[in-house]
Amino acid sequence: MDSYKSILLVDDNLFIQEIVADFLRNSGYRVEAAANGNKALLRLREKSFDLVLTDLIMPQEDGFSLISSIKKLPTPPLIIVMTSGSNDKVFQEKLKALQDQGVKMIWKPFSKEDLLQMVNDLLYYANPSS
Repeated sequence: MDSYKSILLVDDNLFIQEIVADFLRNSGYRVEAAANGNKALLRLREKSFDLVLTDLIMPQEDGFSLISSIKKLPTPPLIIVMTSGSNDKVFQEKLKALQDQGVKMIWKPFSKEDLLQMVNDLLYYANPSS
């Protein structure tokens, strides 16, 4: 990878935050973390990121609300959702709407290799000019 891309990792599970952030940093990315959507939005207002990697089910502002806010930014970053899903009908409808909008998803539990492949594909191969 020729330049360091920046990722904002949003997950209320600090264990997942630490493992995923360390792995992505070791793979050449600059990574910052936020524990919920509110904290993520504060960071996004302070600086730009190439990608937001977010959980959906979090306290305070959840991932669905965060994504809606991100899409309103002047230059929104790319988004990957990390989720274990839910059988709840409303959750499934919201998930389908995100997929229809082109939001990429990776299902928990996922392998670090699968996550890295998705991040690389989205940041470098899907957007070769960036």
